[in-house]
Amino acid sequence: MITVGFVSSKSFGIVVVAGLFFLNAFLLFSGTLRFDRSESLSDVIETQKKRIEELELHGNATRTENRGVDIDKKKALIGGKQRNRKAFLAIGIPTVFTHNEYIWTTLDSLLAQMSDQDRADVIIIVFLADFDAHRRSETSRRARHDYALHLQSGLIQIVEAPKSFYPPLDDLKTNFGDAKERVRWRAKQCLDYSFLIAYSHGLANYYLQLEDDVIASADFISAIREFVAMQTKPWIALDFSELGFIGKLYRDQDLKRLAEFLKFFYEEQPVDYLYRYFNAILTQKKPISRTPSLFQHIGTKSSLAGKVQQRVDRHFSDASRMYDSDNPPASVTTSIDEFARYLAALAYGKAAGFFWGRPPVEGDTFRVSFQSKVVLRRVVVETGNREHPADVLRYGRLEVDVAAACRRFRSVGEFRGGRVDVTWDKADQKEAVKCVRIYVTGAQDTWLLIREIAVWIK
Repeated sequence: MITVGFVSSKSFGIVVVAGLFFLNAFLLFSGTLRFDRSESLSDVIETQKKRIEELELHGNATRTENRGVDIDKKKALIGGKQRNRKAFLAIGIPTVFTHNEYIWTTLDSLLAQMSDQDRADVIIIVFLADFDAHRRSETSRRARHDYALHLQSGLIQIVEAPKSFYPPLDDLKTNFGDAKERVRWRAKQCLDYSFLIAYSHGLANYYLQLEDDVIASADFISAIREFVAMQTKPWIALDFSELGFIGKLYRDQDLKRLAEFLKFFYEEQPVDYLYRYFNAILTQKKPISRTPSLFQHIGTKSSLAGKVQQRVDRHFSDASRMYDSDNPPASVTTSIDEFARYLAALAYGKAAGFFWGRPPVEGDTFRVSFQSKVVLRRVVVETGNREHPADVLRYGRLEVDVAAACRRFRSVGEFRGGRVDVTWDKADQKEAVKCVRIYVTGAQDTWLLIREIAVWIK
């Protein structure tokens, strides 16, 4: 049985407990992630024990003492205000002065893709991660000027950490062949994330980790809500980007443990590895990813001096919905084999997304079952997209069924050029419909991409 929790203590026992946590994670990830090319996990744990014993023997236990994540949130908050009620989502963004040209693009992108309703139920926490007080002041000054209204409403909060939160960043363990400066940079990054996550604990039902050089897709908040609602099995983290620690969503209840985990192992691994170990400890062995991704990395300048990065999320899409439809609540199922995480429900959701599947054969179906019967005004189905124009439905029809069991469908339209558009007037459609179905009337060699299913009701 795996116990999930950490105990703040000066004693050596915490090292053993945490080592066992790491061991559990490693066993789950056996063969996929390694501490170092030349070390086994047991070597790492033993080395860490010896290092801590040596520090304590020489009267320098600061590194082992300063592992807690209890922080004074009122002192940490230097811009904006805390809201009186718990939000749906807290978005954490650490930033440094060298990324000053990026953070404003990131904030503008997030705000542009939020509705007024979203803004009332979201908090964006910008963590000023520079040790240099002047640099923090400069970033804070511009944020206060450019985003005054959002700071006043509590939508944006600016925070900073006391220097006392950070354990020593010298004499760090080196691995992966990294230079000392890079080891220090990545260790501080783990601690930055730890502080930001600890501050965010309790502010919202969910926490989303971003970086300060990303842009967001259209209606990303709705996409997150829908993807959370789609989950039918237990989960620890949901991925909305394939890159690093970008776009990772956690429940509020797991934040303190995650913050403690990152702080305890800050010198062992980059944060991109540590969060995966944390997920594994809590029994999520594989990522649960939404495709298309919701966030794209745009920065080329790293916060590590001299490092240039060209990271691009291959699955990002900034496409928005073509239609402003009603799309009443419904479940979506299909007999067509889904490819990767291009799930059937993504074609029907209000946020941008699409279904992508293997070549359909005659008799395959794609069904939308409404929670309650509805009277239809119009249904449009679009297949294929700009990147995959050939992946359209070549042979098919649109059908509806009024019975609750959805077993006696009748045809209402044929696909032409990969799309169907059916409109009902009052005389045509008086009965309430329970299901709408795409029925494949012939096999095809190409895959099928359903870009959007738009439904309007009376």
